[in-house]
Amino acid sequence: MGTQGEHNTLEKTFGSVTSSVMNKANCPLIVVPEKAVVRKIKTIAYATDFTEADPFFIWQFGKLLRPFNAIMHIVHIEKSPPEKRPLKMEDMKEFFKDNPSGIRVSFNSIAAKSVETELKKFGETWEIDLMVMTKPNRGFFERLFHKSMTKRMAFNTTVPLLILKAEQ
Repeated sequence: MGTQGEHNTLEKTFGSVTSSVMNKANCPLIVVPEKAVVRKIKTIAYATDFTEADPFFIWQFGKLLRPFNAIMHIVHIEKSPPEKRPLKMEDMKEFFKDNPSGIRVSFNSIAAKSVETELKKFGETWEIDLMVMTKPNRGFFERLFHKSMTKRMAFNTTVPLLILKAEQ
């Protein structure tokens, strides 16, 4: 699905076709920014918030990537103060230490004030070809009061963004 970014206050408040599809789709969704340069997938960033589903998604996605000989950077941006999470980077490293997916994986923890800014900077630094994020399945009222990082990245990324729907 293509996106041109948020254009006005109305779209920022109520969303767009892309954000509506992001909320309703029960399947993976690729959002391609208008000015994205689509290249062979060699470098992927999987932005994790350390949900319990992340190791499964990474493992599944890794199986798909095996033929591309790609490298996956698992990246977590930690705002201060750190939040309690079900998993930690050490748990991810332990899960992937024997490389069950057969792909090259690197682990990156970064402390920063802005998750969105840091993910964009990470993507530019490592020349990411595809960003991957999970989107929790939030209810109507939860969506009204939650500022979705996935939605913000979908409208502000310069590389294709794969959104995987996580169950809650």
